[in-house]
Amino acid sequence: MQRLIDAGFDLLGECRLNGDGAFAYSEQAPTDAGVYAFAVEGVVHYVGLTRFGLRTRLGHYVYGHERQRTSARIKQLILGALAADRSVTVLIARPPAMSWNGLPVDGAAGLETGLIKMIRPPWNQQGNR
Repeated sequence: MQRLIDAGFDLLGECRLNGDGAFAYSEQAPTDAGVYAFAVEGVVHYVGLTRFGLRTRLGHYVYGHERQRTSARIKQLILGALAADRSVTVLIARPPAMSWNGLPVDGAAGLETGLIKMIRPPWNQQGNR
């Protein structure tokens, strides 16, 4: 987790059980698109990407349902960690769009792919097969 912070990720806040068998974030995410990571006890467990806004995407984990399979799966993993009294923190980054030889490059998508390849977070299925 510290490596991501040193590289420019912002610590958004923590996930906290709210007593209803659900959790909430300690801080509200921005509406910008970007990359996010969930860390359990300071170790990155999941890296994700959103093109529609961090607030909306992170909200899917709180309100996610069975039709949103990834959201529902990660939600259960977060709840399990919190129930075991483990801290779950959220980090975010909003890398700029770039270009390569005059061609567009999605900085956020490249960052997500690179981090999954480098870290191999246990909750990510992509890159861990």
